[in-house]
Amino acid sequence: MNGSECARLPWPEIGGQQWMKCGSSSLSFHLLPSLYSSPILGCMMQMQDTEKGKVEKEVRKFTRKETLWARANEKLPLIKLDCNKLQQPIGPGSKEFPAVVTTLIRTKQFPVNLPDWRDVPVEHKEKLLDDLSAIYVMDEWLKTHSLLTAAKKWRAFKCDLKKKAFKSDDPLKTWTIDELLARGDIRVDPEQWKWLVKHWLSKEGQESSIRGKLSRSKVVTPHTTGSKIFARAGHEWGKELGHDLSRHELFIKTHTRKNGDPLDKAIPKMNALAEAATDHPELLERPIEKGDLFAHVFGREPRGYVRGVGLGPTPATLGIDGHRTCTSTRIQMARRHSQNMEEQNTLLRNVLQQVCEEMREIKETMKAGQRNGAEDHVSTPTQEYGSDPSPPMLRGVANEYSDHDVSEDMTNNPIIEEMPMRGKLLLQPTRRHEEGGKEVVLLSVERPCDRPVAKATLQSTNPEARVGGSLLGCEYHEVVVNSVMRGDHILPRQHGKMKTLADCLGQSIAWPHLNIVNDEKAAKQSMVQRLQHGVH
Repeated sequence: MNGSECARLPWPEIGGQQWMKCGSSSLSFHLLPSLYSSPILGCMMQMQDTEKGKVEKEVRKFTRKETLWARANEKLPLIKLDCNKLQQPIGPGSKEFPAVVTTLIRTKQFPVNLPDWRDVPVEHKEKLLDDLSAIYVMDEWLKTHSLLTAAKKWRAFKCDLKKKAFKSDDPLKTWTIDELLARGDIRVDPEQWKWLVKHWLSKEGQESSIRGKLSRSKVVTPHTTGSKIFARAGHEWGKELGHDLSRHELFIKTHTRKNGDPLDKAIPKMNALAEAATDHPELLERPIEKGDLFAHVFGREPRGYVRGVGLGPTPATLGIDGHRTCTSTRIQMARRHSQNMEEQNTLLRNVLQQVCEEMREIKETMKAGQRNGAEDHVSTPTQEYGSDPSPPMLRGVANEYSDHDVSEDMTNNPIIEEMPMRGKLLLQPTRRHEEGGKEVVLLSVERPCDRPVAKATLQSTNPEARVGGSLLGCEYHEVVVNSVMRGDHILPRQHGKMKTLADCLGQSIAWPHLNIVNDEKAAKQSMVQRLQHGVH
């Protein structure tokens, strides 16, 4: 705005004087506070009085999306985003999503002192996803798209920081390091800003800038959708037309102005698409992966990006002909290991579920046996098993299934024995052996072999019975230890944590039948021993 333009404006007069001064190079205002409410001033700019008369322009504030972030504090329902077949967000909720990701990158102290997005520590990326989960329902596809969006916004933020730092009215202006350090952004940590300045002035940073400018110069057909992503634009236009838009239709829509005029730089490509559609009508029905009309005109897809569909899909993920992706050996081995671990976990879950089902069936069987009078075959627990009312053979089973919470109903059921079945223990009700229930004395299995070491109750003489997971056999009987005379006596057959007689008080163990005598016989033998040793 020059001085003549300012003179034509209806500036108010106070005391018969114009409170305005226009110059060819600068414009300064000396107005009373009441004049700041003028509509003309409000639409132009906000001025501040300074000693040098410098004009400060009010710039646009940072986008913070405080309304959306307030949802977490207000505990409102999470926003559920829909996606298209290419795993891109669509629908009403997708409009604000890129801006929300931008706020996390630009206003939440996200690290920018790294040359590449892949160098950003994983914990920062995980925190970004955790923050988004306070607003959105983070499905797996949305997590992937969020990281892709964050990478794009991260690079754009660094680009904007550089433009702001090197911005000058003089195109020949050169900045010193101290000047650049003084032009830091309040959203960036000072130490990270120092790294950025050093990187921008380094040889690697300048070479990267040249490559970026060269790549950007190849974009000759800008679109007209603004900040609206292609996925959302295609979804909205598809609803209006009643069918999904192909790539060439989406290209025409996104490169046409609101008044219907196409962009000048896009007209040659639109004409080429029209000619190809006339000459090769079969291409109109081809999908992207088979080479559609758009690929016929624009050529082969670049590596890592599919043109005309937006952020996310790649030639490898879509399976486009002529593109083959190679995965490193390390990643292949990691995926294979993860697959093996998942298969093992699935197998273990199935086995555990089967065991739990068998335990429930056993419980139902024992309950049915009790209702049918199975209690007639069993005496009171105290008479049979001493101080421990639970069946001896079930005690070992309870240890095996300690992680599966054996119920009290199972431990109070009739005597059960352990039967092997497909590598697991299957419990079945059975009758006690005819010779069980007698009070006996266990003699030492060490010399002298006729020395009493414990009192017990004979439980079973059946060679097919199991104690501690092993068959009794013909040489052993099953007994329940009631009292111990020699607690340090080593067990003839150790199992589990039971190694001495002191460890198995009240427990069921296997003892050689040649070293088991009735209680009266043991008393007589003990008397003979005392007489032989001169003990009166």
